[in-house]
Amino acid sequence: MFSNQALVIKRYRQVLIAIAVLVLLVLAWRDIAPRGHLSINHTFGKRSAFVSELVPVDRTRAHRDGMAVIAEPVYMTVRYPRPFKTVEAELVFSNPADAFIELGPQVAVGEVFKRQAINHPQLNTLMEATSWERAAILLPDGPTLWQSRASDYLYSSAEQFFEQLPDAEHTAYYGLDWLKPYVPDFKRPQQAETQSVPVALQGAHEFYVATNRDRVAVNLDVTDLNRIKGADEVLVQLRTWDGTVLAEEQLVDDGNISDDGRFSSKRSIEVAFTGLAEESVVSVRVVTTEDVVLQGLRFDAPYLVAKGRVKVAGGPAIEAALGANVTPTVYLTTNARALNFHTDHMDTLQTVHVGLESVVIDEPFTNVAYTLAATRRFLLSQGYVLALEKGNVDVQGRGVFAFNSTAYFSPTPWVFDESIDPATHEIAYVIADYTPPQRQKDGVYTQNIRLDLSEVYAPEQHLRMQLTAQGLSSDLPLVLRKLRLNFQSDPITFSNFSEKLKRFIEREF
Repeated sequence: MFSNQALVIKRYRQVLIAIAVLVLLVLAWRDIAPRGHLSINHTFGKRSAFVSELVPVDRTRAHRDGMAVIAEPVYMTVRYPRPFKTVEAELVFSNPADAFIELGPQVAVGEVFKRQAINHPQLNTLMEATSWERAAILLPDGPTLWQSRASDYLYSSAEQFFEQLPDAEHTAYYGLDWLKPYVPDFKRPQQAETQSVPVALQGAHEFYVATNRDRVAVNLDVTDLNRIKGADEVLVQLRTWDGTVLAEEQLVDDGNISDDGRFSSKRSIEVAFTGLAEESVVSVRVVTTEDVVLQGLRFDAPYLVAKGRVKVAGGPAIEAALGANVTPTVYLTTNARALNFHTDHMDTLQTVHVGLESVVIDEPFTNVAYTLAATRRFLLSQGYVLALEKGNVDVQGRGVFAFNSTAYFSPTPWVFDESIDPATHEIAYVIADYTPPQRQKDGVYTQNIRLDLSEVYAPEQHLRMQLTAQGLSSDLPLVLRKLRLNFQSDPITFSNFSEKLKRFIEREF
């Protein structure tokens, strides 16, 4: 009897061990994803090994159908076990407020996100209006040109549109990189031949310069604050509008990769290129970490704007390292109609003056959003002025920022966001890479976005996502129901097995 009981216990243990081994093998197989494919189905409000909860939690509440978002922005982190090339995401949601919703990944160090529309009410209305027509698809399965039937001129093809660009003041775009830049007036009297940035900046930045000469150059000084562990290299690239690298220089770390706060001595970088065509717009990319301060930026070009973001250095730590007057009052000329402001220190809480209005940054580590009313107009060719009282402010917006009005130009037309009304702004042409969400039933919608994971910032395969939606409340929340993720990469084959195994060992061990 005892022997039979011992045999049963032995068999029971063997079954448990086999189940445990099987579970481990299944999990390992899933993590390795040898077929190059990984699918994740996440229900909001439930714990997941791949998708974090939504934060900050005080902007959400539990809902019977998932998780309700009552204020924005909110964030989640998507974790994936190994590198992939792309991910296709399908979001299932309810949106009783018909809010303008955007979702997108972090694309650089710091709070830099590239969002795509999940729901765009203004574009939904335009695409259904009989007064607008769908003119041409610019790329296969890509952006589409829409034009008002009341336009002075109707384009017959995408090629014709870009050969003869319409007036930027009457043109808008959304969801794509603008394909051909508008150039400023190079015959303007007394236009300076060089431009500079009068304040210190922090971290990665991208600039546009416009010139009618065959040479472009940039000089800058960098200081490593050594407040964050790790190497702080600086890469400066000159690129054409379509992304071709013309010239680049890289500055290695100062030799101190600790977080001891011993800032480095000032070092300089110069990058130049000769051989431009007449009237060019060149991108200047400074790729580095938040531990690096940029000073003395000097550009051999008559026009200069920063793309999408300006992080003005400042605060006690930087002022102790670089001097108390490193960040005086800053004036920016911009064409961005939707703006976000952020500071990380109590000493740099401040009021930002937006024309005749004010935006109060009254808490650190909190994004303060501001959007111009759709009825408010200004000339795209001139922009309008922001005034920052202090430094240590991260300013982000859909547009460009100039450090003085004479250096300002807009290489793109209007960004078609929630602040644009086609009638008010007399918009005649819209290029958009956007498809309205699909309505399921009972007010439930689905929307799909696709991400190139080579273009995101995801250390150790941890990808932060930001979701914004204006006009939410407890009575009219955005209800997130499900998120389906399909990751794709190259499958493991006999020919690439050794290389992938080598990368796996390097990555994991």
